[in-house]
Amino acid sequence: MRVLIFTALPAILFAGAANASGLDLAQVAGKPKPAVEKVLGKADSCGTVSPSKVGKVPKCVFQGGKVEIVFIDGKADWITVYAPGVRFDQDAIAALGLAARKPDFSNAFTMRWKGIGGYREVAAFPGAGNEVDYLYVRAVTD
Repeated sequence: MRVLIFTALPAILFAGAANASGLDLAQVAGKPKPAVEKVLGKADSCGTVSPSKVGKVPKCVFQGGKVEIVFIDGKADWITVYAPGVRFDQDAIAALGLAARKPDFSNAFTMRWKGIGGYREVAAFPGAGNEVDYLYVRAVTD
């Protein structure tokens, strides 16, 4: 006898988001962990990291590793979104729901946009085949 179990994935990465990664960045960036969990579901795991500029802070992994968030001063600040299928070009930030524009810095290894969407910095890093490996957002803290 086979038993199939279906679960509803909470607001799953990323119901309702009209972009390639599906993440509604505005619903997550700058929000406390309970608010983030309402959008992404309960964290798969959390630990502590010690970035040199901020000291020990929590870092949580969500959605089976698709999203990693470092919480600084209790708020989602450094956000990593793994984005397979997104082309590594100036339109990559559209995967986060941000308006595409020419990056402020670009080379073969990274593209960076400063101050876009009200965030301190958004960066895209390449993976295989001219696709993005991950997008990285510094919402508030440098």
